[in-house]
Amino acid sequence: MNTESSNPTSKATQKKLFGEGEFSSLAEAILSSAGVGIYIVQNGTFVYVSPLYQKLTGYSEKELIGTRSLGYIHPEDRAAVREKAIRSLKTKSLKPYEYRFVKKHQEIMWALETITPISYEGQRATLGSFMDISHRKKVETALQKSEENYRLLFESAGQGILIAKDETIQFANAALADIVGYPKKVITTRPFISFIHPDDRKIVLNRHKMRLKGEIPENDYQFRAVTSNGTVKWLQINARIITWDGVPASLSFITDITDRRQAQEELRASEEKYRTIFENAQEGIYQTTCEGKFIMANQAMARILGYDAPEELLDAQSDLARRIYVNPEDRTKVIEQVQREGVVRGQEIQFYRRDGRKIWISRTMRIVRDDQNNEPYLEGIVEDITEKKESVDRLRKALGGTVQAIASVVETKDPYTAGHQRRVADLARAMGTEMHLSSDQIEGLRMAGIIHDIGKISVPAEILSTPRRLTAIEFSLIKMHAQSGFDILKDVDFPWPIARMVLEHHERMDGSGYPNGLTGNDILLESRVLAVADVVEAMATHRPYRPALGLEAALEEINSKKGILYDPQVVSVCQRLFQDKNFVIKA
Repeated sequence: MNTESSNPTSKATQKKLFGEGEFSSLAEAILSSAGVGIYIVQNGTFVYVSPLYQKLTGYSEKELIGTRSLGYIHPEDRAAVREKAIRSLKTKSLKPYEYRFVKKHQEIMWALETITPISYEGQRATLGSFMDISHRKKVETALQKSEENYRLLFESAGQGILIAKDETIQFANAALADIVGYPKKVITTRPFISFIHPDDRKIVLNRHKMRLKGEIPENDYQFRAVTSNGTVKWLQINARIITWDGVPASLSFITDITDRRQAQEELRASEEKYRTIFENAQEGIYQTTCEGKFIMANQAMARILGYDAPEELLDAQSDLARRIYVNPEDRTKVIEQVQREGVVRGQEIQFYRRDGRKIWISRTMRIVRDDQNNEPYLEGIVEDITEKKESVDRLRKALGGTVQAIASVVETKDPYTAGHQRRVADLARAMGTEMHLSSDQIEGLRMAGIIHDIGKISVPAEILSTPRRLTAIEFSLIKMHAQSGFDILKDVDFPWPIARMVLEHHERMDGSGYPNGLTGNDILLESRVLAVADVVEAMATHRPYRPALGLEAALEEINSKKGILYDPQVVSVCQRLFQDKNFVIKA
């Protein structure tokens, strides 16, 4: 039968249960070889069934997922199973119980089941282990019919079977001999507690005596046995009272669960390892509902937001957009983005701490969807970058002061264009803002505008300040200032392409500019913005060799050369600033 073990949903859930790599394959192999089917039930319905569970029950994963687990239990057993399951989950006793399971095509199978509460996908769920004990039930029935028949069945059973009376083993089958590693003749000549681990002998003996007295008619529990070569094995025993040679005796079915216990211990160790990493991580880790309530947070997340413990954070916050976000609209935007893209990485935003102080955080967040593609919660990792941001701001302010000092040097040599660079910087920044460039691009534009004519330091002062029209030779010297500015700035490690903007601010879209005759998109976008701002400011203000031509003439110039000399989008933005937004070039 095809169990659909290659289904991606099964693979994904197996990865969440066992991780990846050799351990995952080992865990699956162990559980399969132990004959244990695994399933997870959430809100009463299956959300995961292992390949072996599918094989045991006859149903495919597609048939089981999303259906009610109680629906497969024989109607006569449902009430008892429900009661035992509730008791087992409440006490966390891991006590197995039996019931009849209705397989596909209405075939009845006896099942032995153990359940335990777990957290799955951030919500409460039940993890169940499931064994086919139909053969064992047939054995019990056969015992009631004929001693000869039951001996045959006992010997062929896959489970270890023993009958104990007066603390000695009266009967043991071949499977039990295989489990403990002793011949049956040895087993039946020694007290049964001699095969039990010394630390577990008292409890096994006490329960045996209680069964014989009728104080507990049935008993399921686990204990350790010591094999002939000294190996310790974990066994599960299901025992009940029978009559043997006219007196009460204990009939026990023994299952070797060593591999299962090892898998459970490794799973617990894996969970504990994850928990240790989670609790000791320096980054804040959290889960929230899409509506804005914390589901889970680690200690670092609580510390970042100013709380002593995660529990305080979970109790205190209900409306994240209002209580934590400095700009509540940031949360709306990021949820829209994460819904589109699945994950958002390295987002820098501001949060409020518990004491009201603002902090900067860098966050990676993803949305977690269930099998129905719903959006039950968001989870993310947060790093407090306040100190880093403040350090960067201080450095940028210091850099800005240095750039301003350099600009002052240029304007000292060319007093007739004093203020030109500052005004170009103001206009370029306004244009970048109107174009919705990033804040980093806008700041780079402003910085480049302030020193875009730094190369004029290399031009003789008498040429810069002459009131007459320049000769061809003099103009060629002027044109060298773009390259000279680049040479001065190229080795400065700015966080923006300042040197390139300075080099390209006289390039033109059709290649007629200088110094390199670049065309179109080969010119940096910021350089195209700077070029338009430079032309408009120069024409609109006074020069030593001519009076101001006026803003109207400047706008006419860039509009008439739009798409030829100047970027059309940049020109449109510049015109909109002056004509619709009432931008003014300040003296």
